[in-house]
Amino acid sequence: MIRCIITLFVLSSLFLVAEESIDKKFFDKIETIRKEYRVDFSKLVTTADRVELSIVKFDDFQKDPFNDEGTVFISRFVGRAKILKMVALEGKQRATILKAFSSRLISDKNEGQADCHYPIHGLKIWKGDQLLFESTFCWKCNNFTFSYPDGSECMSANEEMKKVFNS
Repeated sequence: MIRCIITLFVLSSLFLVAEESIDKKFFDKIETIRKEYRVDFSKLVTTADRVELSIVKFDDFQKDPFNDEGTVFISRFVGRAKILKMVALEGKQRATILKAFSSRLISDKNEGQADCHYPIHGLKIWKGDQLLFESTFCWKCNNFTFSYPDGSECMSANEEMKKVFNS
């Protein structure tokens, strides 16, 4: 009887180890695909011809994610923050922010951050009439949201981005 119980315990333990192994393999492959997507997206972003940096009102966001008039998307809350002030970046300013953002996308480093998300900045990146990227940035929890074709994730902002946004 004890032998049977031990055998069942050993077999169930092996099954759990095998299950953990295939789950890890699955999530590792997803992360590899996401990294490849971010690398490709970072190349696309560097070709942008219009960048809008804004100051947003974070404590009164709209629930309608499709009404983009004078707002920027906050995917964490599936809503939009009202733009208080917006500036279209030109020349060196545009190139600097695109370089900082692009370098963040290709980085593997995604440090943990707080989960408050009180954004003060919004960023929209355009190529012609196509909106390539739109998100809000919180410097308290140091993050922004990046969207993939199948969803989105919070990413930590890097120091280079923080410096560019706040200059």
